[in-house]
Amino acid sequence: MRASPALPLVLALLLAPCAVNAQTAPENAMEAHPAWTFSVSSKCPDLHAADDGPAAVVVFFVNDFGAPSQVSIQTSSGIPALDEAAVKCVQKLKFQPRTRLGDAAPMGSWQKIAWRWQRPAGAPVAAAATPAALVAAGSIAAPAAAAGATELRVCADDAGRLTQAPTVVRSSGDAGLDAAAVRIARAGSGNYRPAQTVGGKPASGCASVSIRFESQ
Repeated sequence: MRASPALPLVLALLLAPCAVNAQTAPENAMEAHPAWTFSVSSKCPDLHAADDGPAAVVVFFVNDFGAPSQVSIQTSSGIPALDEAAVKCVQKLKFQPRTRLGDAAPMGSWQKIAWRWQRPAGAPVAAAATPAALVAAGSIAAPAAAAGATELRVCADDAGRLTQAPTVVRSSGDAGLDAAAVRIARAGSGNYRPAQTVGGKPASGCASVSIRFESQ
């Protein structure tokens, strides 16, 4: 029994969409604007698109209905948790599609947007967010937390990466500030300074880190 000559054509048609989806995002993607019917603050409460702090630039294709696809990081913030949250945020939203010249009909286009961590209301900023040195095989006692500060217990391995989620040891008295302090401590993963053993090699351990907030 001979194979049908139409079979190669059918396979080509089935594979064609895959080739389109594999296209690479352009470097000059236009700035994205979420659709007015979608509330960024409700969909992505931890993020905002203002110009302050480390940013994760996300690039994606927006179809003529405003739905994003092929979402990826164009420029990393250097903070894995922020990059991941930025991608997930884009996937929850719809965006304003680009319009065609002449008849203003919506059309598909590549777009990009930069996301940053959202600060709690009242514009507090971290005044002391640098990772503390860790003590091998145990913990150290930090000075008593100042007013408006959150004291955290942070544990990291010999490469300075967190081995568990930071926990609040002493609250600042404000749940929003405490949550922001935990995010800051988590963002420092990979940058903590491990203590040195007698042999001169880095070692894992835990420390108390105090993050104080000041109003601008």
